[in-house]
Amino acid sequence: MAPPSFRSKIASLVTTAGLFLAREVAGAGFNGNNNIALYWGQNSYGQAVGPLAQQSLATYCANTDIDIIPMAFLVQVTSGISGEPVLNFANSADTCTLFPGTGLFDCPEIGEDIIRCQQVYGKTILLSIGGGAYTEGGFASEAAAIAAAELVWNTFGPVNSSVPVVVPSTSSASVGSTAMSTPSSTQTMVSTRTSTMNWTSSVISTTISLIRPTATQPPYNNTAMESQGPTVTPTGFASTANGTFPTPTALPNITTSSPPNATNPTQPFQVLTTFETTLVTLVELTTLINNNLPPTQALDLDLLPRATPNPTNPLPTPSLSPEKRQSPLPPILRPFHAAVIDGFDLDLESPTTNFLPFALHLRALMSASSPATTTTKPFYLTAAPQCPYPDLATTPLLNSTQVSLDALFVQFYNNPCGVQSFAPGTAIQEIFNFDVWDAWAQGRKDGVQVFLGVPAGLTAAGSGYEDVGGLSGIIEYCRGFASFGGVMAWDASQVYANGGWLQGVRAVLNEGAAEGRKLVRRAWRA
Repeated sequence: MAPPSFRSKIASLVTTAGLFLAREVAGAGFNGNNNIALYWGQNSYGQAVGPLAQQSLATYCANTDIDIIPMAFLVQVTSGISGEPVLNFANSADTCTLFPGTGLFDCPEIGEDIIRCQQVYGKTILLSIGGGAYTEGGFASEAAAIAAAELVWNTFGPVNSSVPVVVPSTSSASVGSTAMSTPSSTQTMVSTRTSTMNWTSSVISTTISLIRPTATQPPYNNTAMESQGPTVTPTGFASTANGTFPTPTALPNITTSSPPNATNPTQPFQVLTTFETTLVTLVELTTLINNNLPPTQALDLDLLPRATPNPTNPLPTPSLSPEKRQSPLPPILRPFHAAVIDGFDLDLESPTTNFLPFALHLRALMSASSPATTTTKPFYLTAAPQCPYPDLATTPLLNSTQVSLDALFVQFYNNPCGVQSFAPGTAIQEIFNFDVWDAWAQGRKDGVQVFLGVPAGLTAAGSGYEDVGGLSGIIEYCRGFASFGGVMAWDASQVYANGGWLQGVRAVLNEGAAEGRKLVRRAWRA
């Protein structure tokens, strides 16, 4: 064979580096074939406290043996209280509260962990939808599925600047690890009052600035209000150190969240429509505010600063009639605040309806947000079928070539086709069927990877657990298939209770990757 040209050597070297060193690049996603995906969130080992109980998300992210963490689970998409999603993170929900009038967790600490996992440790963080507790059965129609995908994307994906986002109050109801508490009327009133006061002060300050654009504003400094909840800075303004709002350089539209409706606490959030004219008189504003306040909190018009009349240029009076208003957009509650997950995992344990249009639209939203021609953050879509092929729960998704998938976390446990049926030293397996899933992957054009899903401990599943010695030969066999992406393990609490198992699996995967690098080097030198 003639020696390769210098150009072809360089091209081969670059390709090799991309294939085998991808794991060392922060946020490499699903590149390479030696990744470990570890589910977090369900505390399946069962310890409530102590070192063997499920730890924080950031604890596992700090472990260099882990690459991908699907968070388990989003158990209700649309059927929660007030139509909001419902999360279940077992004992890790201790640090969460509930958004008032919903069953949706508010988890700022988990949000901080997600950002730390991504930016400090380079992990890929997914949100897994489904699990054994998922009972919605899909969606009533294709339109409902598309609307659900929009809701999930706006709730957990990038912050949508065109959709109002509710900033949670510190007075939200707390959540315990064994029971989900419902906010009491007292808690709801505290949250309602705080939101009303903050909203009121924001709108008043904006209005005064607009009516008196050259006047120096009196400082707004209410320690009691600020300690109960966040204050919204009006659109187009920047709050200063002493609480004053500077004179605007342009007249912005007034668009902000309205106060909770005390007469209907289950629907506490509304949106104040954008006025056709951005100038509003204090009399009308005060009436609007007082209609949403308890009598004891009504504002006294005489206490508000007055605008100096200008007879040569009188202020226009806006019309607040319904036909003059824009249709309000529903506000979005974000459990993880500013944190943005890296994608979604579909873990369907039973057949569903209209999940295909849900997945299609979710994938379209992700693709639109991370086009291949830019350096924008990529998003991933995965599924977790059980090993019998075809998997009844995910067949509509897997049979469709329209849904582009990045990986399958195939559960090779709790079924006869699991890893316990692997026959060592046999090229053709009779029962263990990784080859079947590889053939499915090779028939697609999206380059989907197939992960070997296994229990991480004896109590993690009914069958399919293998120690590192037994798993080593299975991994070597699976590595011979082009679609092999690595190992998926269930779950984080089991791994930490099974000392040495995770490190052993990592060593086996890395050893195989090193052998692959040697083979490529030999081929390049030939």
